[in-house]
Amino acid sequence: MIHARWSALGSGRVNPIVPVAVSAAGLCMAFAVSPAIGAGVAVGAALAFLNGLVLSARVNLAATSGDIVRALMVMQLSLLLTLTVVGAVTVLLVKLSLPMAVAAAAGFGVTQLALLAVFYWTRGRGDTAERMPSS
Repeated sequence: MIHARWSALGSGRVNPIVPVAVSAAGLCMAFAVSPAIGAGVAVGAALAFLNGLVLSARVNLAATSGDIVRALMVMQLSLLLTLTVVGAVTVLLVKLSLPMAVAAAAGFGVTQLALLAVFYWTRGRGDTAERMPSS
């Protein structure tokens, strides 16, 4: 029941509720603590959501590539693309405000771990249990 509701909201492996919740927490932090820190948390959440979407797409593309060399090449090139985007945003944030860059890193980490937890909670356990042979 929970699986169907959460999966319907998600985009494949990535549930958009998680980054929205972290961004809302960043908005609260912007008013309560510092606008730079709140904006950083929101930017980190957006980057984690983008990373999740790219990861999901590259896993699907690699799975359909047909051979291990192409699959590994797809995974490595898309990882390089993701790291380039995150690095460029980090450099930009450091130029704007160091607390914003640190908050973005924290927002990214929290959102990424929460995305993984929600995936495991909604899909991972069921998918894993169905594939395992019964003893």
